Amino acid sequence: MGTSGLLLWLNLPRCLKEAQPEYQIYKPNQLGRRSFPGGRAIVVAGEGSPVYTTTPLDLVDISMTSGEHYRGRLPEGYSTFIYVLDGMLGVEGWGVEPHQAAVMRPGMDLDARAGEDTSFVIVSGKRIGEPIRLLDGRVE
Repeated sequence: MGTSGLLLWLNLPRCLKEAQPEYQIYKPNQLGRRSFPGGRAIVVAGEGSPVYTTTPLDLVDISMTSGEHYRGRLPEGYSTFIYVLDGMLGVEGWGVEPHQAAVMRPGMDLDARAGEDTSFVIVSGKRIGEPIRLLDGRVE
C-alpha cells in the first residue's frame, strides 16, 4: 500500500499575501482524537488541535465502519467540503465516492453515513472576503 496525502491551499488576508510560507510538524499522538460509535475522528486543525492556521480552519480526518453515521453541525460563516479518501459516503441523499468532494451549506446539520468502511475529511474555512485568483497554475 502506498502513501497518500492532501495538499490544501488557504486564502490569506491581503496584508499577509506576501508572507513567507510556514510549516508545522506534529506527531499523530499530538493531534486531538475523538471516538464515536463505529468510528474515530482526528482533529488535524481547529478546536482540540495544536496546529496554528493564519486563516481560521477546521480539518477533521474521520474513519468509520459500514452503516455507521457521523453527525454534527457545520460552522456558520465557513465554507465547508467533504472529501472521501476511501469507501462510500452518503451525504444529503448523494453518494460520494473516493476522490470526490461534496460542498456543504454553512450551519447545516450534517448526517453522513458510511455505505462501507469509509475514511474522509471535513474541511471548513472561515470566509474572509478576499478574492481568489489563479496565476500561472498557483493561487494568488
